[in-house]
This record gives sequence, C-alpha cells and structure tokens, in this order.
Amino acid sequence: MGSLTSAPVLRLKCYKNTASILKVPLRWSSTHLKCSEKLLAQPADHTFDYLTPTPSHLLNITLADILPKECYPSGFNTSNLALPHVPFPSKESGPSTHPQIPQGHHLVYFSPQVLGKDLLSDGTDPLQSPGPPFLRRMWAGGSLLYPTNKSQQLRSDRTRSTCRESIAKVELKGTGTDEKVFVTIDRHITKGSEDVSQDFDSKNVAMLEKRNLVFFQEITPEEASERANRPGKILTVPSKFVPDIRVPITPTKTLLARFSALSFNAHGIHLDPQYCREKEGYKNLLVHGPLSLILMLSVLRNQIGKNIVYKFDYRNLAPLYVDETMNVCVQRNQEYLDSKSPKQRKYDVWIEGSGGGFAVKGTALVGPLGESDEFVYDSIDEMSESLV
Repeated sequence: MGSLTSAPVLRLKCYKNTASILKVPLRWSSTHLKCSEKLLAQPADHTFDYLTPTPSHLLNITLADILPKECYPSGFNTSNLALPHVPFPSKESGPSTHPQIPQGHHLVYFSPQVLGKDLLSDGTDPLQSPGPPFLRRMWAGGSLLYPTNKSQQLRSDRTRSTCRESIAKVELKGTGTDEKVFVTIDRHITKGSEDVSQDFDSKNVAMLEKRNLVFFQEITPEEASERANRPGKILTVPSKFVPDIRVPITPTKTLLARFSALSFNAHGIHLDPQYCREKEGYKNLLVHGPLSLILMLSVLRNQIGKNIVYKFDYRNLAPLYVDETMNVCVQRNQEYLDSKSPKQRKYDVWIEGSGGGFAVKGTALVGPLGESDEFVYDSIDEMSESLV
C-alpha cells in the first residue's frame, strides 16, 4: 500500500488532447471509416456537476438492501436514512473536513446532458455511437486512476466540478455478422474547474477514467429470440482464484430501476425485459456495467480498511441478469510485491455469475491515503498511458 513518497499522484503541468487512435482493417467500408473519423474528430464534451452528498447518499440507500452492512461506506447506516448535514466550504473548514465521496460513486455524478428526444431507439445517448449497423451497446470494461493524497479526493463539499470526456480510440474487430466496434473513452474529472479552455490545474485533478464500450450489429427478431433461449457460456474461474471473501448478491428490478435513475440512464436492456428478448437477444434484464463496478469496489472496501484504491482495471466478460445470484469475490494477490512501495497491495476482484463462471474480472492497486504529492505525472498523455 504505497509509501507516501512513491505512489503515483495525479499532477498535470499541461493539458493536451490525448492522441486519438483509429484501428481499422482494409475491409472496413468508406461509410464505416467516415463514421469513425467523425467520432474521433468530435470536440471534447464537458459536463459540470456540484458535488453535493445527495446522489451518493441515494446510491448508498439503493445498495443497502443487497450489500452486507460491513460493505457500507463509513458513516452510512440504515437506522437513519436522513441526508447527512454537510457544511458549506469555508476558509476555516478546509476540503479535508468534508466527507469523501466513496470510490466508484462518481458514476452517479456528471450524467450526460442529452434531451430525451435525442436519445437513440434503445434509450442510450448518441455521444459515442458509431451509427448503423452497430447499434447494440454494451459496457466492456475500463480503468480508474485516483490520486493518493487527501487534498485531491472527490468530496461532497458542493464544489462545482468538471468531467471532460473525449473519444480516444475506435477499433473494428471480428468478421461478417460478428463484426463489432470498440470505442475507448477518456474521462478527466477535476474540482472547481470553470474555464474549459484552460489547462488542468494539477491540484484539482480528482481522477482519470477510461471506459471501453462495444457496439454490436443489429439482429433480426428471429436471431434475438434464438439467442435469448440459448444457454450462456460459462467461463471457468482458474483454480488460483480462491477468494478471501465472497459476497452473494441478487440484483432486483428495483435495484436496476433505481440505478438507472441515479445514473440518468434510459438504456432498455436494464428496464424493459421484452426489449431485451426481442431486440437484443438477452433472456432478461441486464445488470449495468457501472453498477457491477460499484459492487466490486464496495466489497473491496471491506477488505482494505482505511486504505484507498489507487488504480482499478476491469473487464466485463459475461452478462449478469436480474434475479440471478452473483458472487462478488476479493482475493489479495500474495505474489505482488513492490520493493519501492512496500505498503502497496494488489487485489484480484471478480464477479461470478449464477453458473459459477467469470462475469467480471478486475485488479486493484491499493495503498494508504497520504499528504504527499511528490511523485507525479507530467502530462495527460503519460497518465493515460498508465490506464491502457
């Protein structure tokens, strides 16, 4: 759990556009190529939000029914669900006196600012869509990178903050009807940023996130029906994965509906079972990718005490369905040792689906929360490379 002089802390001396990457095989048509070039040419999207305690508190209430109390964030309990009082920031009460927003809860802030009439037919926003025929969107995975010092953490101090989102990479994979488009998104969250034309202030960088979305081709109703009734593949969990803790969770329709509302997400695969079966080829409602991430971070929090996550990488491998019990598992990686940062620890975190196989697989680098910001990144490019 990295020493205060060796763990990576986010500092940006300058802000430059991350290099965009387009990887396409020769078979990709000019229409597809033009669409992808258009995606990469899009200007960065800036979303502002006030870091009030309400979204995080409502998320805690939403998760309270399915998580054991040992996995609740510090300060939350079900005996008193009233919104906690949070004083306005002042010179006397610095930012460190305000509650830290639990790691992962940023996913219910900075919602996409899109009118309902502008959503796509599946309820998703069009901001990263490559267009027809790749209209079936799924969350494939991603990475989170957090600062290690106390002053840069996201806190519920009512600060107006900024999320800068840009498309970093577009890739076509597969052949024929199995062709799919992967879109990689870079998100940079800063505290107190107003002028989006200015470079990031290193002292205000709160986190970096990389999201990987995959867009599948449309399918016919007949194909959807066949897929919905097809037994799912089970990805065997290797024998080396023996959890220190295993938490069974059964997601409900209420959970999915509430999380959809909190994240401003109208995607039909989480809300409409008929749409799932007849349009997407899934047997029932799907658990959100970001909700799976929050559940993994919540169970991990139970294992790391007062430490925090520095970096978290994860991949979604198989669907998770409503009303089917999953198991969130955490195992400390005993083989990991960083001689320069002996306090750092590495954890394997994964979710097993109802059939017992891998559904989500992640790794976390964990260490103490400190004051030092001596070791830093010099640019967005360098920082982004650590998330690849």
